[in-house]
Amino acid sequence: MLNLARIELHPYLPKIKELSGKGAHNSWLPNIDALERWGYLDQRFAAELRARYEIRCGYLHSAPIAQPTEDALRSANAAYKLIGVFLGVPHPDLVRFAAGKLEFVNEKDPRFVVFYKPQMAAD
Repeated sequence: MLNLARIELHPYLPKIKELSGKGAHNSWLPNIDALERWGYLDQRFAAELRARYEIRCGYLHSAPIAQPTEDALRSANAAYKLIGVFLGVPHPDLVRFAAGKLEFVNEKDPRFVVFYKPQMAAD
């Protein structure tokens, strides 16, 4: 999810030289840094994602697992929140419900251009 968001949004946002034209990264950190720099992640949530990355690395590389239930819940909550940042409905600066329909607040927002507009049926 982090790779997709960074790769797809990059053409519409201030360029980050080290990431420009680059594909997916195994490390989440460059993606988190970019999304934080662009204002999609606040400092606290970026820190939580970095912590989730460290936990993930431990699981992948057979580190001792001290609290699997807590790790799973925090990871699921972080994933849900991340989806909300990019696709959440309602989202005050992106989309809201009006008269029973979705209404886009800012159709120039890169999230609209990348994630919503291509999926919309022509009138």
